[in-house]
Amino acid sequence: MKAYAIFIDDHTGKEDKFFDSIEEGKIISESEDELLLKHYESCMNQAGGKIRIEQMINLINYLEAREWMKD
Repeated sequence: MKAYAIFIDDHTGKEDKFFDSIEEGKIISESEDELLLKHYESCMNQAGGKIRIEQMINLINYLEAREWMKD
């Protein structure tokens, strides 16, 4: 349970940093924003399954690999 709590704390910290940076308008381009919106809409319109999970993992990996996440 402790490991899960650490994971959640780390993840939510990264989310907070991500959304704060978006609000400040300094981390994603307009094309990246459109890509995120397309992925979100695609996931919302699907019932789920392996493909949806893989898409979400790929998107998370993409975001976490961005330079602004490495600070």
